[in-house]
Amino acid sequence: LAKQGWTVTAVDFSTVALTKGAALAERAGASIQFENGDLGEWQSSSPSYDAALLCYIHFPAAMRAKLWKAAFESLVPGGELVVIGHHLRNLTEGVGGPQSADVLYAPSEVGEVLGSANVVISKDVLRTVESPDGSKVAIDAMAVVRRPLQ
Repeated sequence: LAKQGWTVTAVDFSTVALTKGAALAERAGASIQFENGDLGEWQSSSPSYDAALLCYIHFPAAMRAKLWKAAFESLVPGGELVVIGHHLRNLTEGVGGPQSADVLYAPSEVGEVLGSANVVISKDVLRTVESPDGSKVAIDAMAVVRRPLQ
């Protein structure tokens, strides 16, 4: 996104991840602002983002709902939030990811938390993962929600 002209801010609690991200961004020629922060406590001071992406953040349900709401509230009217992570079905039908049902979810949960009327996309995504044992399938949950214009 940064290489396509977007102003990008990345937030992570891990200084190792931030350092790695900054190095990758520099090699790619992408300008990204990296912030050290706890997403469990993150709040935007005002709606200011056109888009927000929450990728593979696996919190327990109450904490997950709080983050989704904070990210949704950080959007300008018409802005979109993309949530993607390992699906609850991945425990029994897929491969990889967290092995605790407490931190996994189905895409429908995003609509339950943020309002089904705001959901643009809600689907299961099958992803091929290469392993020493050959190709396997991981199941991800993906939802896109749009903040209403008024």
